Amino acid sequence: MGRAKARPLCQTLGILLVKQFSPQISVEITLTPEELGGRKTPILQGEYRGVFTVGEESFSVRFCIPSEHVFSPSEAQNFDVQFLVPEAATPHFPVGTVFKVWEGKDIGLGRVLKVFNNA
Repeated sequence: MGRAKARPLCQTLGILLVKQFSPQISVEITLTPEELGGRKTPILQGEYRGVFTVGEESFSVRFCIPSEHVFSPSEAQNFDVQFLVPEAATPHFPVGTVFKVWEGKDIGLGRVLKVFNNA
C-alpha cells in the first residue's frame, strides 16, 4: 500500500473546484456502451461524484476527469478515487475487487488497482 498525498482534486480553467482530495484507492473503470444500456453522453472534465457498488453494498465516491479529457462510453480510464465515508467503504475494496459504477442505473464496471494507506 502506498500513501496518497492530499491535493486539489481538479482544476477547470484555473479555478479550484475542491480544496482537498485524499484518495483511498486507484481504479480502472470501463463505461458501458450506450447500446448495452450505458450512458448516452461522456462524463465531462471536472469533479465526478458517483456510486460504486460491490455485491449489495453501495458507496459514494468522487474523482476527477482531467481538463484535457472526457470519459466516453466504451472507454476505460484509470482514476484515483476518494470515498465520501472511507471508514465504511475501504474494507470492501481490496486490490482486485470488481465493482459496478451506478448513476441511476449501472453505467460501467471497475477494478481496484491499488489501495492507498491514508491512516
